[in-house]
Amino acid sequence: MELFDFALRSATIALLAVIIIVLWRSPIERSGRNAAALVALSTTALLLVKSLTPLNLPEWAMANLHLIGALEPLAITWLILAIFVDKPRYFWAWMASGGVASMA
Repeated sequence: MELFDFALRSATIALLAVIIIVLWRSPIERSGRNAAALVALSTTALLLVKSLTPLNLPEWAMANLHLIGALEPLAITWLILAIFVDKPRYFWAWMASGGVASMA
C-alpha cells in the first residue's frame, strides 16, 4: 500500500510539473501563468506533506512545505480571477478573501 501511495503521489507531482511547463509555453497572460504555477507548487507541497509515509526531511523543510501548501486557496482564487475576470475592479477584495481562507 505504501508503494502504491508513493507511486500515485509521484505521478501526480510529475503531471503537475508537465502542466507548469505547458502553461508557461502557452500564450496566456503572465498573471495566469504565475497563478497556475503557484497552484501546482502548493498542490505539490500538500502532496509531499500529507503522505502516508513520513518524509525524512529536516523540520525547517517540513515547516516550509506546510507554509507553501497553505497558500493553495489563495493560489486557486488567483487562478480563477486570472482566467475569468476581465476588469480587475474588485481583484483586491477577492484576493483578500483567498488570503483569509489560506490563514484559516
